[in-house]
Amino acid sequence: MGVNEYSYYAEDVNGEHGEEEQEWGWTLSQEGVSAYFVAFLSLFAVTLTLSKYLHQYPDVGKILPEAGLTILIGMFAGYFIDLRYSIQEDDLAKNYEDDEVEDSAITHLLGFSPTVFFIALLPPIVFNSGYHLKRSLFFRHLTAIALYAVVGTTIATIVTGCSLYAVVSLGWGGGFEPSFTEL
Repeated sequence: MGVNEYSYYAEDVNGEHGEEEQEWGWTLSQEGVSAYFVAFLSLFAVTLTLSKYLHQYPDVGKILPEAGLTILIGMFAGYFIDLRYSIQEDDLAKNYEDDEVEDSAITHLLGFSPTVFFIALLPPIVFNSGYHLKRSLFFRHLTAIALYAVVGTTIATIVTGCSLYAVVSLGWGGGFEPSFTEL
């Protein structure tokens, strides 16, 4: 069986790709891709079902908004996926070197690039929010918005810097020793 575009093969001892004499590896077969697809559809179905529940019972919707529900579902799913694959990677680490385990296929499938978020995902969200913004409300509350933006950012910066300085001063920095101006 040769290497196709849907498979991931590790290099064997001689540096060639193939199935025989693999040093380590995980093959993304049709079953593997199907498992991810089934997991995605299951999470999507759970999200839709619980969202429908929120709409049927408005009292619950007042406590937990739909976005919060989606975040919680993602957090639980991420925890269980991380728990499952951290155990699998621990088993791999016993037999192989660390740099080989870190470059596994599961790391590539479950990884999230900040570049993709800031370039591909965030701009449509900001555009949609700006597009649906009511101009009269925005301009009516422009002073409060600007005040919260400037004063809130200043306060958050000072509190974060002082908190980091206190953590470093108490020796909880783990070898991180910046000066106050670097914080």
